[in-house]
Amino acid sequence: MSLTEQQVKALSFQARLQLTAEEIVSFTAQLNKILQYVAIIQEVSVDDLEPTIYGVSLTNIWREDRVRLSLEREAVLANAPEQENFCFKVPKILEED
Repeated sequence: MSLTEQQVKALSFQARLQLTAEEIVSFTAQLNKILQYVAIIQEVSVDDLEPTIYGVSLTNIWREDRVRLSLEREAVLANAPEQENFCFKVPKILEED
């Protein structure tokens, strides 16, 4: 299956795209290449494959929780432009009604 320039022009009209004559020629060639690739993919037999959502099996990898030292509060807040009650103070972005 291949598309003609008239079909691409009709598709662009339906999609509300204003394409120039050069763009129609270019897109016609690109879309036809895509359709060729789709035809190749459709030739692959998938009868023996079980339907799946993912292409690979998913396995959760869990690691043990370890207690580690955290950053010192003073060191974290040292570069804050403003702080209040040991927290970052940021400008209000929501207005109260």
